[in-house]
Amino acid sequence: MYIEELGGLVDNVPAVPFAKIESAVREDFGEKAFVSLDPEPLATASIAQTHRGLLATGEDVVVKVRRPGVVEQVDLDLAVLRSTVRIASRHSESAQRVQLEELADELEIHLRAELDFVEEAHNAELVRKLVEPYDGLVVPRMIRPYVTERTLVMERISGVKVVSGHGVEPERAALLAREFFRAYVFQVVVEGVYHADSHQGNVLLTDDGRLALLDFGLLGRLDEDTRTGLALLLLALAQNRADDVADLIVSLSLTSAAPTGPASRRTSGASCPASTTGRLQRSNPATPSPICSGPRSGGTSGSPRPSRSSGRRSRRPTRSPDSSTRSSTPSP
Repeated sequence: MYIEELGGLVDNVPAVPFAKIESAVREDFGEKAFVSLDPEPLATASIAQTHRGLLATGEDVVVKVRRPGVVEQVDLDLAVLRSTVRIASRHSESAQRVQLEELADELEIHLRAELDFVEEAHNAELVRKLVEPYDGLVVPRMIRPYVTERTLVMERISGVKVVSGHGVEPERAALLAREFFRAYVFQVVVEGVYHADSHQGNVLLTDDGRLALLDFGLLGRLDEDTRTGLALLLLALAQNRADDVADLIVSLSLTSAAPTGPASRRTSGASCPASTTGRLQRSNPATPSPICSGPRSGGTSGSPRPSRSSGRRSRRPTRSPDSSTRSSTPSP
């Protein structure tokens, strides 16, 4: 039941009256920017909703508009959350052990980043370049200069959600799956920058048989140590080295026992918004990298083994309640 209700936040929340959407678009882009704007939303989500539009230039586009009042609602929710977290941290060792206050800091960073469509447009353009070598993948083009903090105009890509019974030929489906996986491995272990919201609603099967990646409110960044650890983990999995897999998973989840900042500074190298610059910092600069080189005794010669440094296991960052996309176009 809970999964079904939370799933409704993806593309099935009550729509904002069109008059408010139209007013925001006109205020941001002027009266003559659009020839038409469809009053019926393509999709509605907890942060934004999308409408089909036609620019004065003749381009068929999708307009994503932030829901009026959502910033104020997020401010209120975060205030309640912080009050609760402070009380829990004062009275619960478990809350301290999982670094609850740091997780709340990280959640706030992600939520505020998702509310800024200028940030989202930048993220989309970055990932668009990363997937250019893959013929089976596409990212909608952002239409400049029609980008503001609350309104975003993008290329319209027609298609449907990827579901069972999609009708794609098995060979083509297998090719798309391989390209999709290769693209994400490249983003994560080579570039250290990746689309961090690739759930089913944010991957579209286009009319021309490609996969379109949608919704870039959340972009992950990984430091060099974490990328190395993930690469070694994939290699160990491919070679069926179970002990190394276990060690690498543990090493990637360890944190310093005395955190000095938000959870985004933990050694796990968890995803963080694109506004974060530079490498993720370790809590203790003197702490060695979680991955150390050298042959493992009794194992495959030359296979690196992670060090078991002291510290607590970290949790992955909590993501915003809104993922955004559905139906046949880029989503809110």
